[in-house]
Amino acid sequence: MKTDIIEIFQTIRALLQPYTTKGFASRTNSETLYDLWSDQQLDTNGEKNSLYIFASIEIKDDVAVLCIADESVNSNCSKIETLDDEILNDINNNLVKAFANYKHKG
Repeated sequence: MKTDIIEIFQTIRALLQPYTTKGFASRTNSETLYDLWSDQQLDTNGEKNSLYIFASIEIKDDVAVLCIADESVNSNCSKIETLDDEILNDINNNLVKAFANYKHKG
């Protein structure tokens, strides 16, 4: 189990980085923030939205805050203070679901 916030951030950032080959670009890649954006237009409730954040991880107030787009392409955020294989697997599953939703809307 990981409890060091920097190690948690780096582990989750490594999980997000492969999505840069799937149509997302990192606008911020620092030691405290990593985010993935798409400039592709998406259909969000009948409207075209051209600015879309897929996921981000940020260190805030000694916790890692992970945000992943949900079905309505809003960000669903969670504070992560510890990281184990089960939590990492849940994060990966949520990313896979968010990517499938992105492909469906795009």
